[in-house]
Amino acid sequence: PTSAFSLVLLPPFCLSCITALGLPQHTHPLSLPPSLSLPFNICNSFGPLQTHFTFSHTPPAFSVGAVIHLFLSILASSLLPSLSSAPPSAASEDPAPPLPESDELLNKFVCKNNGVLFENQLLQIGIKSEYRQNLGRMYLFYGNKTSVQFVSFSTTLNVQTKTVEPLVEGGAQVQQVINIECLTDFIDAPLLNIKFRYGGALQNISLKLPVTINKFFQPTEMAAADFFQRWKQLSQPQQEAQKIFKASHGMDTEVLKAKLLGLGTALLENVDPNPENYVCAGVIQTKAQQVGCLLRLEPNAQAQMYRLTLRSSKDTVSQRVCDLLAEQF
Repeated sequence: PTSAFSLVLLPPFCLSCITALGLPQHTHPLSLPPSLSLPFNICNSFGPLQTHFTFSHTPPAFSVGAVIHLFLSILASSLLPSLSSAPPSAASEDPAPPLPESDELLNKFVCKNNGVLFENQLLQIGIKSEYRQNLGRMYLFYGNKTSVQFVSFSTTLNVQTKTVEPLVEGGAQVQQVINIECLTDFIDAPLLNIKFRYGGALQNISLKLPVTINKFFQPTEMAAADFFQRWKQLSQPQQEAQKIFKASHGMDTEVLKAKLLGLGTALLENVDPNPENYVCAGVIQTKAQQVGCLLRLEPNAQAQMYRLTLRSSKDTVSQRVCDLLAEQF
């Protein structure tokens, strides 16, 4: 099913992938079991905190149709804010269900790669990521905002990894690095579970990692004739996804352009006969195949409405990109 990931955790590091990304190589990667598999990669560095703690990863039942290989290494760093305290309780050690706002938090990263994914009184989680073709790297930064230690700190990311120092000092930050390879198109994002004890009380948080199919777009420049020729070729009903919706934000031209570029596609100028419309083109790169995608956004400033149309050679891609982008306007 397109809603399931096939996670594969590769041995210490895939140097060819790192080289292809042009990213620095870590000299002390974790030794990972060769039989496990993950769907993506992460990198980030955030705010000023310092501490040392350990990660513990246990393999949850993760079924995500997109296949992304995940090469994982965890680094102890410094920095990060804290969470709020609560009286000790016999809370379940099972991973908590995703937070109600998980989809909203994920949607904030559809058109951007860096920022704060989650923050409460105790903890801040920052993300910094970059993608090239079907490869990516994401940095996760866990920051203790309090002056009290986080004890038994652990994370679970749909794969099994070696544990790290389980103590996060007050005001300290820990960094986790994930290298990602997209094997095929997907819908569901991987789940990240963080558990630790603060003042004796178990803190148990689950979030969706902002790894979405559009992160693997390669922008494609096209002349007007080529665009509309290809548009007509993608005329089968299953190749198109369309949404008509009310604007949730201002219809500022520069903001719209920035979001379309942030999606990962090329914004094509002087292509649509209506200068008020926006057209884009890109190819989603996966290991299994390349999926060409064309986009047309038609704003109606008077009615404060949009019509968004996606056409691609794969129906699941058209629908998923349309759903993701419609939440941005």
